[in-house]
Amino acid sequence: QLTVEFEGNASVEQVSEKLAASKGVVLADEKEEASTRSRVGQDEVCVARLRPDPSLPGERGMRLWIAGDPICLAAANAVALARTRFLEPTPTEL
Repeated sequence: QLTVEFEGNASVEQVSEKLAASKGVVLADEKEEASTRSRVGQDEVCVARLRPDPSLPGERGMRLWIAGDPICLAAANAVALARTRFLEPTPTEL
């Protein structure tokens, strides 16, 4: 589960519209399962269970569930680590 805090108010409908228009994101309906198992082999990240966060004032927070392919996530982390370790200059090289 991810909790997001906004600068201003944002309804579930507004956040859903923005996410639906985002590249690489699919929205799950209420009956659809959003799990890493259901995302294996899929490039898109699935977002589900959008709910207002009652711990924040007004409509400034949203709780949502995000699921993606765990192999793609591990590969992306490995590439990011390799870039940081081998391609970006270290402080002594600057």
